[in-house]
Amino acid sequence: MSKKMFSCVVLVLALVAVSLGDAWWTGNAGDGDWSNQGNWSEDPTGNETYIDTEGPMRPTFASGTVTLRRLKGPGYHSKNVKAELSSGTVVPNEYFRMAYKDDSGNNEFIISGGTLDCSGCPADSEYGPGFSVGLGQTGTLTVTAGLVKANEFCIATPKWGESYVGQVSTVNLSGGVIEVNNFRTDNPASASFVISGEGVLVLPGDQSLDNLPAWVSFEGGEGQAEFDTPEYPGRTKFSVTAGGVCPCPADMNDDGQRDLEDLQLVAALLLEAGSPFVIQVEPGHCADINNDEQLDLEDLQLAAGILLDAGSPFVVPCE
Repeated sequence: MSKKMFSCVVLVLALVAVSLGDAWWTGNAGDGDWSNQGNWSEDPTGNETYIDTEGPMRPTFASGTVTLRRLKGPGYHSKNVKAELSSGTVVPNEYFRMAYKDDSGNNEFIISGGTLDCSGCPADSEYGPGFSVGLGQTGTLTVTAGLVKANEFCIATPKWGESYVGQVSTVNLSGGVIEVNNFRTDNPASASFVISGEGVLVLPGDQSLDNLPAWVSFEGGEGQAEFDTPEYPGRTKFSVTAGGVCPCPADMNDDGQRDLEDLQLVAALLLEAGSPFVIQVEPGHCADINNDEQLDLEDLQLAAGILLDAGSPFVVPCE
């Protein structure tokens, strides 16, 4: 091999080594800014990225878009590690994995905005699931806003070839959206997925609440399943309906607006009941405009008032 050719080979190998290197979060810059290169052992873009530093200076991703080879953490060898995505977009190409290996401690990834997009990650490979919360450790994914997309979403999974050690892994979805194609756990006794507040889980196809596994629960109200909504065609949206609260009073047919058809539906209920035109209803009934747990002529008058205030064509969109 000529000297020139040898130099080219060395250069190519060096470039490959750099492109496939490991980037470890160090926090050395002291500002917690993911985008500050001074906080990383090397540039995390395109690399295998580890968030594994204990302490109060957790990494926060707040702007732009970054594409990674793999994202491991919070929690790899260390414990009680936290990270946050507040805006912008993080795209792992191969997998996202938090609370990895068998050290004890609760590691947490907080998504308060932005997008964690693992929709291009393989469903399952020699490296395990494409998206894992709790891979041998205790882990918590907390989503209060933003979007999480995954081809395969797995919670409470043992490292391949090993038995699960029993730590509970949790997803708290109180806001934002988690949209996945495959949704599973390898250890139901150690998995918890809680939907509350404005949180939304989106799964493929037409599914009911009965399709959800026992480790999925709703807090702050009753769960509801909506298929083929405008924002999620061909998919099912799971969310919480707050008990005792009607999201749009007088919208009797749940079409997102109050109109003359809704007024006719309220009147029909009262006519069917007959004199004295009073029906006892559960808290949160959308025809009970004054929230006194009964449907009567006063509610009919209030519903009519909503339309009269709007004027012709007597259509009032829900807020």
